[in-house]
Amino acid sequence: MIDIGWSEMAVVALIALLILGPKELPKAMRMVARWVKKLRGMTRDVQSGFDQMIRDAELEDAQKAVQGISSGSLNKTISDTIDPTGVVGESIGSLQNEARASEREAKDNLTQSGESEADASDQSSTDSSEMSSSSVVETPLNIAPASSLRPPEESGTAAEGGAVAEESSSKEKDDLDKKSHA
Repeated sequence: MIDIGWSEMAVVALIALLILGPKELPKAMRMVARWVKKLRGMTRDVQSGFDQMIRDAELEDAQKAVQGISSGSLNKTISDTIDPTGVVGESIGSLQNEARASEREAKDNLTQSGESEADASDQSSTDSSEMSSSSVVETPLNIAPASSLRPPEESGTAAEGGAVAEESSSKEKDDLDKKSHA
């Protein structure tokens, strides 16, 4: 705003006092205060008008962007942002073409091998039934896992180990009998 210091204000107040006199000075000060108040109100209105115009312009831009997105240009906008030169799109297209060609070749190979297998299936049906019965194991083997095996005891003789085994097996039998009766 206006850059007026205290010394300059004092000079203006002294001149006003000399020109208007002590009787008219308070009335003049009230009138100047009203003018300043009106001037500030008008600048506030102008500033708010400019702010409103800016908000309206931003709102219109946002509405145009939303309409552009809803009209289907979203995919184009995204693709332009991600791949402005179109190199990635061309690479993807060529990969899709190669995948389709490979898929067609695989289908052709399957149909050709299916026709040749149909001819050979009559001859091999009797051989495959004989082989399947002789090479298939129907019951799995019962093998204990390594964690369930105990290492051999290092101390004592075989006779002592046998005695310990008999004592433990008789205790286990007693425990089982007690559980079954309870």
